[in-house]
Amino acid sequence: MTFNRICDAIKFDGLSINHVAAVAKIPQSSLQRFCSGQQGLQMDGLKSVCEFLGMELVRRFNSEELSEYLQDGWSEAKGEIGKDTYESEKSEAWDEHAKEEWKSVSADQWGEYADEQDIDHDDTEEFQSWEVDAYNEWVSEEYESWSAEYDEENYAEWESDACATWKAEERERLESCEWIVITE
Repeated sequence: MTFNRICDAIKFDGLSINHVAAVAKIPQSSLQRFCSGQQGLQMDGLKSVCEFLGMELVRRFNSEELSEYLQDGWSEAKGEIGKDTYESEKSEAWDEHAKEEWKSVSADQWGEYADEQDIDHDDTEEFQSWEVDAYNEWVSEEYESWSAEYDEENYAEWESDACATWKAEERERLESCEWIVITE
């Protein structure tokens, strides 16, 4: 529904902007600017004006329009959802992988390092000093390949599931709006 239809209905019924604004409980200046095309109206004000005029404020979606709306919306929402959920899941998976993998890798590397440096394998202080640098070096090498492999194995499924969930929630939100009608 365009603002022209609302303004035409006001004129058709022979009503003044002041009268409609007063009954709809919105500022007269807001309705005046709305009817002149200078600004929009808040949804509550728009609903009040339509109700007073006996007009129905409806946004209709057929199945093709709804599909396009949801696809466009997903394209925008994916970035934010990905930052919050996929990256969080990936970070948890990395922490678990690194914890387990480092246990086996560090024992072998420490043994080699201790032998090369002629350090006692049971020297806890030397081990702790060595481990910080060794772990950081290992992470810088391991994470990149692990990350690519993780994405290859998990991202498509995550995106498919996240998209389906988001679209279902968005459709439910649209269906809960009294001014939206979905026709299929």
